[in-house]
Amino acid sequence: MVTKINKWIKWIFIDNYMWYTALDALVLLITGKSFIGYILTPFFIYYLVFTSHRRGKSTLIAWAMIAFLLSMVISWLINYYAHWGILVLRCISGQISIMMCYFIGQSLSTEEYDNIFRKSLLPAAILSIIGLYLYFFPTGWYLAQTADVNEYGILEATRMRSIFLSPYTLSYMSAILLTYIFFRIFQYKESVKKYVAYIVIFVLALLFCMQRAPMGGAVIGIAGAMSYGGIYKHRIGTILKVSLSFIIAGVLIMFVLSKMKSDQYEYLMYKLESITENREDFINDRYNISYMDVKESWLGDGAGRHNPWASKYDSTNMADGQYKKVQQEQGDIGLALFYLFLGLVVLKCVFNFKYLSFDLCIMIFLLVSMIGANPLTNIGTHGPIFFLIMGHISSFKAVRVKKLKFKKNETELPENAVIR
Repeated sequence: MVTKINKWIKWIFIDNYMWYTALDALVLLITGKSFIGYILTPFFIYYLVFTSHRRGKSTLIAWAMIAFLLSMVISWLINYYAHWGILVLRCISGQISIMMCYFIGQSLSTEEYDNIFRKSLLPAAILSIIGLYLYFFPTGWYLAQTADVNEYGILEATRMRSIFLSPYTLSYMSAILLTYIFFRIFQYKESVKKYVAYIVIFVLALLFCMQRAPMGGAVIGIAGAMSYGGIYKHRIGTILKVSLSFIIAGVLIMFVLSKMKSDQYEYLMYKLESITENREDFINDRYNISYMDVKESWLGDGAGRHNPWASKYDSTNMADGQYKKVQQEQGDIGLALFYLFLGLVVLKCVFNFKYLSFDLCIMIFLLVSMIGANPLTNIGTHGPIFFLIMGHISSFKAVRVKKLKFKKNETELPENAVIR
């Protein structure tokens, strides 16, 4: 019975992650409450954590993760503040439940891991098309929702967000899926034609969501995939064709956008220029936001105390920097453990680059995005996906890959079988 429920929940939450995310957004849109995100999702995650068989659970990465979790508990024990109990409970059901996806990631088979991305392609594309339509032909409810959910309504109106409350959901997923697509092309020799429509849709989604970190993440992923193709597969011809196609498409897109002569175009140009021409200024601006100033301490002022709902409980929402948020809530010790955990994950990818190059590109994107956003705290920025990836990296063993390759030769598995 437990096994059947486990498989059923994995099918809903992992195999059909983007459909599940869309359902959550629709419920929130209709009711104004995130019943799925804040009630059903934590239940699914904790159930999978306690019923899934984890591999590699004694790795150094896993111990670093556990130490980081303990620093959160300690921050609760040494601090007391208004609404302490509610904020702790909401942290357990929100931020920590997202972190628990790390342990689920350790249990995923190769097929289950691949399904996260492969089965997200179609729903993400459909949601992006809906988003593009609403962006150029906004309905009354779409415009009203922008003004209601964000005090910077004019700024948000320039960004595409589809049925979601913010552009983060589509922009972050578009960057991840573009990275996945190009690794399928260059690592597994799949046809470019198979993915042309998806590439066009996700590139447009990134452009009109107008968020710099996902744009940069997509560039990192595509460059990483091409590098892999050149180093290990010697696919120089494909690299040249794809590069030329991107140059031509980029020129055409910029020409069309320049004819719009609108606030949206000006804002998009500002976003692109801030990355390509003023990278240091961009990082400084994002990392030195006044309300994100950290009061330094050894153990912080309480994990989860500055989450998105903090303003409802007489606290401050630190919404624009994961590193600073960790330092504020868990102190210098918590931040050091956070760096240790992330560093070990990245090092494992580097030492196993041939097999974990896709994962490494996603991790680099994550490290950059945390300068100006909190992708590991929120469901909307796909925190569960990032922790699933880190858990999968933690459980990776090169010996297991060699056995799978031997099995492939013996059983004649398809050429594009995913082997990590």
